Amino acid sequence: MAFFSRTRVHPSQPGPLDAPVAAEALALATLVLSWTASLGAISIVLQLTVLVALIVIRPATLLQTLTRAWPLMAIPLLVCLSTIWSTAPGVSLRYGAQMLVTAVIGLALVAALPLRALVRAIFLSALMVCLICIVDGRQGPSITGPVLIGILGSKNLMAVLAQLLLASAVAVVVDRQQPTLVRLLGVVGVPVASFVLLKGESAGGLVTAALGLLLFVALRSFGALDLRWRTFAVVAAIAVLIPLAVGSSLLLDDAQHFSATVLHKDPGLTGRDYLWAHADKMIAERPWLGHGFRSAWLGGDADNIGLLRWAGVTDGKGFHFHDTYREWAVDFGLVGAALICGLLALAGARIVVRAVTAPSAPSAFLTAMFLIMAIRAKVENVFLPFAPATVLLFVLAFWGWLGSREVALAPPEPEPVRLTGRRSRPGPRFDPARATAALAARRARARAE
Repeated sequence: MAFFSRTRVHPSQPGPLDAPVAAEALALATLVLSWTASLGAISIVLQLTVLVALIVIRPATLLQTLTRAWPLMAIPLLVCLSTIWSTAPGVSLRYGAQMLVTAVIGLALVAALPLRALVRAIFLSALMVCLICIVDGRQGPSITGPVLIGILGSKNLMAVLAQLLLASAVAVVVDRQQPTLVRLLGVVGVPVASFVLLKGESAGGLVTAALGLLLFVALRSFGALDLRWRTFAVVAAIAVLIPLAVGSSLLLDDAQHFSATVLHKDPGLTGRDYLWAHADKMIAERPWLGHGFRSAWLGGDADNIGLLRWAGVTDGKGFHFHDTYREWAVDFGLVGAALICGLLALAGARIVVRAVTAPSAPSAFLTAMFLIMAIRAKVENVFLPFAPATVLLFVLAFWGWLGSREVALAPPEPEPVRLTGRRSRPGPRFDPARATAALAARRARARAE
């Protein structure tokens, strides 16, 4: 069986190359290219080429998705508008335009694929890139010695990739409506992801991988409950989350103590405390609208140049405060950070509602990934142009914004046909003579008209 779905073209979605196989292949290429930053500018050129092809194939569905989820476009538009008040307008304009294209990539992926095909493309892209990294074999420095970094060039990125591969592999394996070959590849993907996670020796990667699987299993188990037990589970979850939110500061202290004493992680690793203090200082300087997108690291400010030298970094393109929420407040001020957080929180709430009201393996996977993304954003930057995490963030946000309604924009995938030895219920037998006579009558009426 082929990797891609063989669905009929919906009549309301015209296009010169409107084919589900082509759309899924282009989506897969887009996701793979989002990981290949090592290719340099050619990677971005290829992403733009594939994006144009996706738009050509599905222009109607792209427009319909945009009209239903248009409020989310306020995020990339805010990024572009920060050029007006930026301390480095040229930098903010350049990277703001790139972020706008990144948002359109996420929008095009959601518009091009039905739900299961979207999860399938995420899994296949993660598996392909992970295998390429293993074959490449490039290693990088670590506290415990050389670790695999592959074509990604980063231990942390390898951990993120392996965590995504592990969760998506389990999601396709348990989903009986996925093609058989894809489910078999999912069985292969589980040990591949586990190998990379263990060899990478990333405590954060292991924790997020375990948490992602736990969330996925919990959501799938929730889907198996009847309405009464679902209600009870929701009430119980709220009862647990409220005290956790109230005591979050104590839990954070315990987590840091566990990280230092059990995992032997340096609490000053990457100087996050110092970076966060510097970010808070910058937020206090311009609290309402901020300094402009990426101006903190590429604007040429003397303090920030000194910060880069302190961190031993010569190029600030990939450097950040290791806290996406603080990064938003620095770049867009408290007003912009509140707008972005509010829009993404609303999209996330709709994702959770969808997982609760219409449970399925793909829905549980995307919900778990959104929750993991929200957690990772506290210690990493998941908001950089063309970055795989940012593409996935926009994919999750646009898909979630559609709410609890089933995505009907892309051609629906057919239910699998199960052949049995006998008919499940009696029905009229096929009569070739009557069928031929009916066809001749229709042709005669058509000629008469």
